[in-house]
Amino acid sequence: MRWNGQQQVQEVSGGSGFCAQNQRQLHFGLGPGAAVEKAVVRWPSGKIEELKGPEKNRVHKRKEPA
Repeated sequence: MRWNGQQQVQEVSGGSGFCAQNQRQLHFGLGPGAAVEKAVVRWPSGKIEELKGPEKNRVHKRKEPA
């Protein structure tokens, strides 16, 4: 995620341990007045998805393209 010349990186892990599952939703705290330039998703398959100017205060559901 890039905004106001800054960058924030988060990673989703599918699971850790027996019968475990991690939260798949990411939350980026940007502070007041920040405008998001873009969000980049790097999928396990190696595909890269770029969302230009995603809306703040909204859940953006993404699914890895086939």
